[in-house]
Amino acid sequence: FIFLNEKIDFKNDEDICWDNKNYTVLFNFNFNYFNFLNTFKTDYKIRKDISSIEKGLKLIDNWILNSKSYNNIMWAPYTISLRLINWLDFIIFVKSLEVYENFDFDEIKQSIYKQYIYLSRNLETDIRGNHLFENLKTLILCDLVFDRKKSFKKHVSLLLKQLDEQILDDGCHFEKSISYHIIVFEGLLRIVEWFKVFEVPDNKGIIKIKDKLGKMYSFYNYIGANKKRYPLLNDSNYTMTNHIKNINERYSKLELSKSKYNMSNDSGYIVFNKNDIRMTIDVG
Repeated sequence: FIFLNEKIDFKNDEDICWDNKNYTVLFNFNFNYFNFLNTFKTDYKIRKDISSIEKGLKLIDNWILNSKSYNNIMWAPYTISLRLINWLDFIIFVKSLEVYENFDFDEIKQSIYKQYIYLSRNLETDIRGNHLFENLKTLILCDLVFDRKKSFKKHVSLLLKQLDEQILDDGCHFEKSISYHIIVFEGLLRIVEWFKVFEVPDNKGIIKIKDKLGKMYSFYNYIGANKKRYPLLNDSNYTMTNHIKNINERYSKLELSKSKYNMSNDSGYIVFNKNDIRMTIDVG
């Protein structure tokens, strides 16, 4: 596993440590996100080598085996939020493979449920921002997966409060970082995609979430976030968003309105286009 030029090698399962004191907190956090499951999934799609899937399942099993103590990075709410999304995506893909149609996923499901309940009781209300957003995004998916209607209603209500706080009137994320805008926008897009998959009926709250998504989409295109090289305003860098693909295509499939960008003074960003020249100015 490599992160920011730090590398760790495991010769066998016994060597794996999910909270390694010899590495930075940031390194351990990223190791616990399980983003590498996406690489295993892509590798299988290209090479059809089942060993890629086996690696992923073994690492999930290893995490479960070593997750008895709650007092470490493995149980940090933010790592749970990102890990559960990656686990669910991976397991849904694996279950679609014929070779795994009789595979027993019970232990993994039990762990997912255990982490879900723990997360619901340990929201990052002190940090707020994108951490709390990621907490709520994951909880909403788990609410749908485990059919917990009362929890779903509660978490949607909390999400709406965060969207009112975090999404400015012109659709820009309140941190005014284009990278963070893309990440939060994709996260909200994913939530609305889940609403469609789980056939969640529209109500006042769901419609408001979709309206917020529409505003974020308008700003996303206005500021040039749909381009490979978007303006690096505030705490932005391309590596944060390289994994996010096909935003416009995914939004179009939802058949939501594509409202025109409503310029306001909230973000303070103005874009000028002339011929091949594009200039973004922060006037705020």
